[in-house]
Amino acid sequence: MQIVFEDSHIAIVNKTPGIISDPNHSSFEGTLTQQENPFFCVNRIDQVVSGLLLVAKNKESAASFSSLFKDKFIEKTYLAIVEKGRAIESENLEQKLIRNARLKKAFVNEKGKKASLSYKKIGSTDHYDCLEIKMKEGRFHMIRCLLSHAGMPIKGDVKYGARRKNSDRSIDLHAYKLSFVHPATKESHNIIAPLRENNLWRACYEFFE
Repeated sequence: MQIVFEDSHIAIVNKTPGIISDPNHSSFEGTLTQQENPFFCVNRIDQVVSGLLLVAKNKESAASFSSLFKDKFIEKTYLAIVEKGRAIESENLEQKLIRNARLKKAFVNEKGKKASLSYKKIGSTDHYDCLEIKMKEGRFHMIRCLLSHAGMPIKGDVKYGARRKNSDRSIDLHAYKLSFVHPATKESHNIIAPLRENNLWRACYEFFE
């Protein structure tokens, strides 16, 4: 993992796929500055997803940033590589989702809770479209489920309809940017996570920059 921002209140790290969103996980050892107090992950991303995790260094910072996320004062931007053909230039997606704990999966269901996102297509390769996604809620597997339901499964996400797995069992979804006003310093921040180093993401670099 790589630290992309750090001060006395928080650290923001760029998580690679396969690491659990838990600062007590062994993968965090040596990444965050060691101190006596525990760390707190303020946001979480799926184990198979890469990108930005905001880690608070004390309970006060954890409470402040949790409130920002809850009240939608932190804007989250994701990047996704989806199977080509269905994506239009821009679109809002909205459904009601329920979570099946046994299957560890979300489903569209009228009895569920509202979930919505907006995306714009920012580029294409021969077989895939590249999307920039803004989240409006924070439901379980929301991006994965909504894109799949709209006919755009994320590359590698066989749980939600992709045709094949990625070799490293990741999916091509990346928590790319966090934009917020720091509650302690009152400074505005746009924190960006570098993209993964593989051929497909490299081909899309020009679209994401």
